[in-house]
Amino acid sequence: MLTVAFLNSQIERTQCPSWGPDGGRAGAPNRVTVLRAEGGEVSFPSGKLGSFPLRRGDRHVIEVGGGGGVGSPLGRPPEREHGVVLARRGDGRVGVDWEATRRLRQRQMAGLAGPEGGPEPRGVEG
Repeated sequence: MLTVAFLNSQIERTQCPSWGPDGGRAGAPNRVTVLRAEGGEVSFPSGKLGSFPLRRGDRHVIEVGGGGGVGSPLGRPPEREHGVVLARRGDGRVGVDWEATRRLRQRQMAGLAGPEGGPEPRGVEG
C-alpha cells in the first residue's frame, strides 16, 4: 500500500473448498492474507473482513481457489495426465515408465499411496 488503507472482503469458501464430483479431488480453498511491510504475515480463518487496517508498505494477497475435478484422476489415461512415473532409460534420457505407472496407480486406487495415504508420484526413478 502506498498509504494507510482498510481491507474489506466478503470471500467465501475459505474453509470448505469446492468438492469434486464422481470421485474427483476437491479444489483449493480461497484465502486472504496480509503481508506486513516490516515482515510477518496475517492469515484469516474466514474471507469475511470488515475494515482491516493496512499500513504503508503492506501487501494484501487474495488467493482464488479452483473448482473440484470431475471423476477420479486415476481413471484417466496416464498418457494424457500428470502423475506418471519417470525413469532414466539406458541411453540416459528420461521417459515414462508405463509399467511402474500402472503399478503405482493400482496402489493409489487401493488407497496405499497418493494424497490420502502417501506421497504424490514425483521425481525420477533409477
